[in-house]
Amino acid sequence: MTANIQQHITPRREKKFSSAMKNNLGLVDHTTAALMFGIAAVAIVGMLGFFYLQQVVHTASQGTDVHQLEASISDLKEKQRKLELEGAQLRSLKNIEGDMQELNLVPTDKVSYLAPVDEHLAVRIP
Repeated sequence: MTANIQQHITPRREKKFSSAMKNNLGLVDHTTAALMFGIAAVAIVGMLGFFYLQQVVHTASQGTDVHQLEASISDLKEKQRKLELEGAQLRSLKNIEGDMQELNLVPTDKVSYLAPVDEHLAVRIP
């Protein structure tokens, strides 16, 4: 035996808009404009903050690069100074005389130079 239960279903009521609300649908009122302006302002401030931080990080990384390059410049200048000093020592007369004795070279007494000749060294054949 089943019990007969009657159900009462009431239909949903349609929302009734007043004529004033029907005319305002899709329009932007003061609250919506303020909300949109606030969201846009927060987005712009966020983007500006991001770009500012990006520039700060980029500048800091360039500062470290410049510091490393300055350190390498000072190292290279020191190496250049040492090489110039070593070159001057190797060109010194004392060093050349020492090399002469090691190689058993004999000093010359008289040096004679050849005078340049104005004549042609080769002859043209007609």
